[in-house]
Amino acid sequence: MALYPNPRAPTDSNEEAEKKLEEQIGRMKQRLERSKELRGQLEIEEEALRVYDLLAGDLRSDKFQAYVLQEVFTQRVQGASARLPRLTGSVTHCSSTMKKSGSSITTTRTKRGSATRSAEERPS
Repeated sequence: MALYPNPRAPTDSNEEAEKKLEEQIGRMKQRLERSKELRGQLEIEEEALRVYDLLAGDLRSDKFQAYVLQEVFTQRVQGASARLPRLTGSVTHCSSTMKKSGSSITTTRTKRGSATRSAEERPS
């Protein structure tokens, strides 16, 4: 027997260490794949967050409120314009315009003769 073992000769401890390293490599590859999946999901979620932030900002702005107010005001004026002739028996045409300072309604009414009237309405 030799006093000094051959360092290149396989031993049980070298084989065990190699198996442990191969297992670690396998786990690290799995973690790397999972990391790539999570990064892809993160990018998708970040894009959705940007869209939601923009939408939230638009909903908080005065422009959205002004748009809704204009739409409701226009619908109310058109509805009133359609009902007024039935109630009064006259031919009436109403139009509306919104301004930053308030609103304006112009009414033209004809009933067995001619009459024209304009009214300024300010929201209170």
